[in-house]
Amino acid sequence: MPENPVLKVKELSAKTILSPCGLPEFEYSVNPYTGCSNGCKYCYARFMGKYSHQGEPWGSFVDVKTNSPEVLRKDLSKNKPGRIFLSSVTDCYQPLEAKYQLTRKVLEAIKDFQYPVSILTKSSLAQRDLKIISGVKNCNFGMTICFLDERDRRVLEPGASPIKERLETLKLFSEIGIKTYAMLGPIMPGFSDRDIPLLFRQLSEAGVRDLIVDRLNIKCGNLQPILKTVKEYYPELVPLYQNLFQRGEDKAYYQNLKKEIEKAAKENISIDFCF
Repeated sequence: MPENPVLKVKELSAKTILSPCGLPEFEYSVNPYTGCSNGCKYCYARFMGKYSHQGEPWGSFVDVKTNSPEVLRKDLSKNKPGRIFLSSVTDCYQPLEAKYQLTRKVLEAIKDFQYPVSILTKSSLAQRDLKIISGVKNCNFGMTICFLDERDRRVLEPGASPIKERLETLKLFSEIGIKTYAMLGPIMPGFSDRDIPLLFRQLSEAGVRDLIVDRLNIKCGNLQPILKTVKEYYPELVPLYQNLFQRGEDKAYYQNLKKEIEKAAKENISIDFCF
């Protein structure tokens, strides 16, 4: 298994924390941290490193915006209400959240100002804030699950919670009436496509009724880390990745997989494709 890089943590103050969101269903995004210790090999958000951490490997740095809750309250008081995405370029429940509790305090502010919010994470730490989240008006809670194999998780998402814990968290939230969803994104060829019927069965058992599916974004400097990881730990998949992403044969792959996903979902889960 790959070793996690030494994590550099920097505390800083933010001037604003409520940012315009480019996703069509959201007006705002909130990111209490810059960088992410999950260290996902495929993460598109590594482009954030070019602003203040040039040359540092993704997963090796996290900037902690220690004044996030206070600044957010000011932002919420003067902005037009709109749906918030928590978070767009970090995992708001990454391991450092256990110490800093910024996401917890951010959610308390959102609750007080009654902004709608959608949470997306890969961490079972979210269970800690179950009571707060259940009291947030018009809130839904999502977990990213790209595959089911735990070895794949340790290689590709070393800092994220085990898949079993994510499914258990979804079930817990769903059982108390919080609207839940899952994110199958990015689709990782050779990984995400191995157990699609089983994935849908486990999501359904966890109470998930909505699934967002997205393809792998390779426009943010993540292709080389992905290829390096595949060559080292999954050499049998090298030809597949070369064909799809170096020879441009990915379009047909995704279209065929789309049909397989639609067949597996049937009427149990509603799917929103982002491609």
